[in-house]
Amino acid sequence: MADILQLQHFIDGRDFTAEAGEERILSNPADETPLWQMPLATTEIVATAVAAARKAGNAWAALAPVDRAAMLHRCASQIRSDAEEIARCITLENGKPIIESRVEATITADEIVAVAELATQLRTGKQASQARSLSFQHARPRGVVACIMPWNYPLLTVLSHVFAALAVGNTVVLKPSEKAPNSVLAPVRALSKILPAGVLNIVTGDGKAGKELVAHSDVDCVLFVGSQRTGQRVAEECARHLRPSIMELGGKDCFIVDALCDLDRVVPVALECAMRNAGQICTSSERFLVHRSLYQEFTGRLAKAATRLQIGPGFEEATQIGPLIDASQLTIVESQVADSARAGAQILTGGRREPRPGFFYPPTIVAEVPADCALWQEETFGPVAALRPFDDFDEAIAMANEGPYGLGAVLFTDSSRHAMQAMDQLDVGLLKINAAIGIATGSTWEPAKQSGFGYGNGRELLLSLMHQKSVLWQA
Repeated sequence: MADILQLQHFIDGRDFTAEAGEERILSNPADETPLWQMPLATTEIVATAVAAARKAGNAWAALAPVDRAAMLHRCASQIRSDAEEIARCITLENGKPIIESRVEATITADEIVAVAELATQLRTGKQASQARSLSFQHARPRGVVACIMPWNYPLLTVLSHVFAALAVGNTVVLKPSEKAPNSVLAPVRALSKILPAGVLNIVTGDGKAGKELVAHSDVDCVLFVGSQRTGQRVAEECARHLRPSIMELGGKDCFIVDALCDLDRVVPVALECAMRNAGQICTSSERFLVHRSLYQEFTGRLAKAATRLQIGPGFEEATQIGPLIDASQLTIVESQVADSARAGAQILTGGRREPRPGFFYPPTIVAEVPADCALWQEETFGPVAALRPFDDFDEAIAMANEGPYGLGAVLFTDSSRHAMQAMDQLDVGLLKINAAIGIATGSTWEPAKQSGFGYGNGRELLLSLMHQKSVLWQA
């Protein structure tokens, strides 16, 4: 136990050592060896963090947007300087290939710069008014924002939301995922020489700590990214307190391959959309709908391409598919694939966990998946592509819209009419047409159906993190 790093909360600009309490040991997903010991935040520790954020709030909100932006630019520069160290920490506790972790660190810095600049460009609106009066909107920070964030992009997703809140003058109490806390704890500790004490606080812990944070009477807004099930519980708690919240929840994204597509172009993109980060992305393509005229060739090509992907520990430079995050996630993936096979689906490649230490699961292609299988209906979050054919585009739209999720979708088509139809009829917040992973920096989108609510990026997110007042000023 002496060789295991002891993590600490980060409150009011310094490491915060809790009195003896419950802790959890986290393991390396690539070999299952212990990594570090994480304290589970108590009610008192959560209250201390919220109090620190509240205390720092007035001074932080009073800064001019350009002054806050200057600090955020310095934070971005610090992350770029520490990018290799940060990337190694991400790979160590999350398992993703080191090349992907390096990209995550770089994009995180870019996102911080983007929200810093957007925040300086927000303008209030003038309304119609009578003579000798002035009517306008006045926006103020909401106050203390609780951020409860996931493990799959433990730096990018976390800090893009945290810094959006900071950019418009809020202070933050962050609870990172209990599965990958140090990927953000270590970088934030380095940022303490830039940000004022209490502006950004971190408490570690499990769902109990998250519930304590959401329910705290001095929290003004909640930002949550995570599973649909946990998101529902967070939303219920927010409703009890009439507290505004923004939620990005689960997804079961479709990848539609229309007739006449060039498979030389489509197959590599499809493979990336399904397998990147071992399929552990909210907007991974998990359901593939392929026009029947291309179905057999597409499935064969995709299966062949999947077998060529290199599986291994993230620190091996050749690795393309790292481990899943933990044993419970591996069990979910194994169960969904096995259940689909029993229901008549055809496993073309993969389908069984790797016989080695760690939580490895091979790239898996499953054809003819019945529509009522969990593999088709529920979020998988693993390197698995489930395939079904369609005969006409109206059918494809209807099949894509089945189920409770509406996060994103990908469409490859040569038909501008079909592209326009997808824009109007697909119930999703993010649609990529003839494109792969990613959105333009600063753009915004809103999940549909049970994939969440509220804006997830861009100017609209910043405005959502501010309280809007309408002011009538009579001379």
